[in-house]
Amino acid sequence: FHSSGRDEMTEKAPAAPVDNLVPAAKTRTTLNSGGGGADERYDKSIFGSAMFGWERKKLLAEFDSSGLAMVHRGCLEGDLRRVARFLEYLEDLVHLPTMKGCKRPAFSPLMCAVIGGNLPLVQFLIQRGAKVNYMNHNCLSVIDICIEKQNQEMLLYFKQEYDEELQPIPKLVKYLQSSDETDITNAALFIDELTRPHADGEICAHARELVDCGLLTCFFKLVQSGGVTIEVKLLAFSWVFNIIQLDTVVGALFEMEIVQMLSSLIKNTIADKANQKILLPASKLMCILSTHDGGRLSQWRVTELLVELSVAIESDEALTFNCDTVTNVCSAVPGERTQLCRNKHLTNLVQLYKRAKLKQLALALNRLTCCLCEESEHNQTLLTRIGVCGQVVGLVSCSSSRVQQSSIRTVRLLVEGNRPAQDAALALGIMPVLCDILRRTRQQAHAQSNPLHQVGFTEEEVVCVSTLWTLVRDDVYRRRMMAEMIGVAMFIDYITQTSPELNLIATEALEILASGPLGKPEEVSAGMVPLLQLCGHRQGEIAAGSLRVIRGIALTTGFTPVLANREIIATSGAPKFIAGVFLEGESKKVRVEAGVTLAYISVDFDEFEELSGLSKLELVHKLMDLDIKAEFRNLIGEALAAICYTSQPTNGEEDPFKIQLLFSIFEPYLKKATDVTAVQAAFQVIALSRYFCQDKSAAEAAAAGIKTLVRTLETQLDPRVQIIVCEMLARLSRKLHGGVVDGFVSIGGARHLFNLLHSPDKHVSTTAAVALANITYSFVGERAILKSCRKDGQGARILLGFHQEGRIKVCSHFLEDWKHSASICKKTKTQDAEPRTRIIEAAEKYMKSIRDINNEGSTETTEGKTRAFSLVSLAESADSNEAAPTELDTPKSQ
Repeated sequence: FHSSGRDEMTEKAPAAPVDNLVPAAKTRTTLNSGGGGADERYDKSIFGSAMFGWERKKLLAEFDSSGLAMVHRGCLEGDLRRVARFLEYLEDLVHLPTMKGCKRPAFSPLMCAVIGGNLPLVQFLIQRGAKVNYMNHNCLSVIDICIEKQNQEMLLYFKQEYDEELQPIPKLVKYLQSSDETDITNAALFIDELTRPHADGEICAHARELVDCGLLTCFFKLVQSGGVTIEVKLLAFSWVFNIIQLDTVVGALFEMEIVQMLSSLIKNTIADKANQKILLPASKLMCILSTHDGGRLSQWRVTELLVELSVAIESDEALTFNCDTVTNVCSAVPGERTQLCRNKHLTNLVQLYKRAKLKQLALALNRLTCCLCEESEHNQTLLTRIGVCGQVVGLVSCSSSRVQQSSIRTVRLLVEGNRPAQDAALALGIMPVLCDILRRTRQQAHAQSNPLHQVGFTEEEVVCVSTLWTLVRDDVYRRRMMAEMIGVAMFIDYITQTSPELNLIATEALEILASGPLGKPEEVSAGMVPLLQLCGHRQGEIAAGSLRVIRGIALTTGFTPVLANREIIATSGAPKFIAGVFLEGESKKVRVEAGVTLAYISVDFDEFEELSGLSKLELVHKLMDLDIKAEFRNLIGEALAAICYTSQPTNGEEDPFKIQLLFSIFEPYLKKATDVTAVQAAFQVIALSRYFCQDKSAAEAAAAGIKTLVRTLETQLDPRVQIIVCEMLARLSRKLHGGVVDGFVSIGGARHLFNLLHSPDKHVSTTAAVALANITYSFVGERAILKSCRKDGQGARILLGFHQEGRIKVCSHFLEDWKHSASICKKTKTQDAEPRTRIIEAAEKYMKSIRDINNEGSTETTEGKTRAFSLVSLAESADSNEAAPTELDTPKSQ
């Protein structure tokens, strides 16, 4: 009865090795089984006053057939009242172990109370002198019982109060090293509970101690062992996920060659269907490690392995982690992208996209695609060729907003700066889909907004608009098509937003919609106020873009003022505000753009000086005084040409602009015959020819510019350059100064310009019609165009059609002469028996010669092709008995 506790007990029975520990689960069956013995007399009135004290003590110390005394029964049942009453009669019962003669380990009352799970009873026994560090013959302690019973509250109590005496954490780790499956399972379950983070995400306080005691080593052995269950392996992964945030865990795992182990585990698990559950946590751990140090994973060629095995993996969740692992490694080691794109298994990406039913997998695939094609045109082309672009475009129509936005971003990175990829995406019909998404999103924003407040924008809109603009950025026609599909109103809405990206795209789109003969300057002028606000934007590109839009609002093709917008420009204070930007702006580029815009506004605007506070003379001299780089000389020349050419003196008046220029400044640009810059320089040379007084005469300078324009018309087949040439000619022919138009016509320029009426590009044909209409006001020009109309009836109908639609205004003398020629031609036509046959023969002759030249690889001017098409149109006219003036009777025309 007077045992001193742990020391006396352990002297009689030395500690057994760890491998021979009695499993804690066995205590549950041994202590709860056995006969009644003392329990049968438990309820009798043994504490009556008639019984002597020595008899009570003797009865309390008796054991039943199970080796348990009354105090052990009370502790097992968690009856604090009964145990306290027993200890009142015999205090030494707190040290009484179960009977050692039975075939079971001895348990103290404290251990029985721990089994009962009553923490207040445990605390009471410790207060009465129970030894917490007591261990029986099999080295079992209260810690072992807590682990077996999965009583975390009890274990934490012993950990906090008696940590030095019990050392529960090392004991837990030792159980993992046991050969008994039950011990391992119990310890694994308890460690999983113990390492779980708190509700606020904070790591458990015991996690670091577990790592120091060798928990990671146990993890490696358990995961690779074939003698433990799948559940234990899953629990082992769970520990690592719980403690992975510790600063020492990742480094320790890499030192243990965790990457090699996981790679082998994933590869073997795919072949072993029975262990498929291990694939998901293994993939997850690999992904977590890649976020910490993707460079180490690249040493084991993890990306190639995962891409190769991807098709064989059935779990979409595991595939998601594997895709993110590859993405992290490629982001950390850029060379992995190139290496992976050379892998023959890269086509597996297309298969994964096709089977991506899980939203997270689709997002992971998009992240991987974005990583592979980032800053690599070769990878963009490769991914497009194998079909990845088509799969991503298909996901744009997904019902999930997250997948949709992710797919739109992926499309943007796939096609950015890559024309073949842009063509492929547009061929798949992505533009109407994106425009529809954009309109629907804006409508929802308007529906949900407060009418008294400005309608904001969403991140989805920014992504959608930027992707659309990326798709069409490299093609002016596609940009115009996209801008027309979205509409002027929506872009005006975007320039009122606070997003710089939306502002930049909107200004570029409005510039396209406002300019050209088919532009909509009247509609765009509705955004004049927000455009003026953007002129002071801190980003120079946005400010310059808004100034270019205002130029399109002020003037249309051929420096023709948009009269309907003059009042808007005046009332909005645009001249005064832009003049302030021009004089006080910080950015030189914005100042130059502002100067050009002021020059455009000043064309035929009598109130310009009053509204802007600057006279044209002051504007010219301030433009000349700008200390600018060579890249801005073209813009300065355009501004000077706009002012000086449209303000030339008449009737012997004195020239107000007394400036001197050098032809040598413009001459290098004229030699670039295939460049837009050469065409613009030619216009500037012609418009400013009278100011070249030192190194070139006015006539020689104008002649050089005219030759450049005509040569470009003859040789250039690019519609974008053709539009610029027609625009410059429309500007020059609007003011009949110095015989410029006569010189242009005399060297055959009008004939080449007339041929552009047949261009399939409506913007080219319309701009050419504007220039031709202006040329008809010159006598020489009228004769030349009338001659071209007689030869080309279809071209004549196109030109006159534009006149009837009101797009151009042809000289009235030209119309009278054309009617007269048409009446004469009608009489001549009836005398010709077979006009259609001759026309067809001539057309076939031209077409055959063109085919022969193309087969030989030679170059050909547009004149022959256009002539052939004109002859075919004349044949149709002759067949339908329409009036078509012609000179087919002469061998030369044939």
